[in-house]
Amino acid sequence: MDFQDAINIVEEIQALEKGKKGCILFDIDDCLLQADSKAIGIIKREPGKDPVRLSTDQYAKDHDAATHRDWFSYEEFRDPEKVYASIVGGTPLLRQMRLLDAHVKANYDIAFLTARGLQDVVDAALRAFLKVKDANGKLSPIGDKLKSEISAAVNDEIKAYPGANDPEKKGMVIKNICQNYDKVKFVDDDRKNLNFVRSMRLPNLQVIEANKSPLPR
Repeated sequence: MDFQDAINIVEEIQALEKGKKGCILFDIDDCLLQADSKAIGIIKREPGKDPVRLSTDQYAKDHDAATHRDWFSYEEFRDPEKVYASIVGGTPLLRQMRLLDAHVKANYDIAFLTARGLQDVVDAALRAFLKVKDANGKLSPIGDKLKSEISAAVNDEIKAYPGANDPEKKGMVIKNICQNYDKVKFVDDDRKNLNFVRSMRLPNLQVIEANKSPLPR
């Protein structure tokens, strides 16, 4: 599926009330896009077995990931060229592309919130990858609708994000954003992240599980 197909039908999103500020935060891998597995992967080195290279989707489903983190190497996610290529060569995921485009039209700010590192590289790659429809229905770069200042790659090697694990780090980012926006939405495919953020019970936050957002009418 190409980008034009992914964004062809737009879901209706209620516009913000006058004077209100809204933003929507998207996870990246298996949420906004499926990373190009030829460009990047996680290396599993299980004792007594040959190393195996996993895609992000395969890693998410691997039952050893939660209990044997020392078996997994994320070295490719620290390589700027691989990180950039994995995003710009990724496959856009239909529901979230529609959701993003609809919120741009409803005047929401757009941001990414990912467990990746290399935040500046991720930001540049998403700006090359993401497109939205302009007033004439033509695809154009997302431009300043993607807000670098509130986006976060919570395992960045330079900027430190507080928290003991990825869900806590994402939760702290969201908590801070909720203090500056009237309405905040968070879209992620990982239920550990979703459940932790829901448990924070932030009154102006809506949590959306990726791939279960409503299809357009």
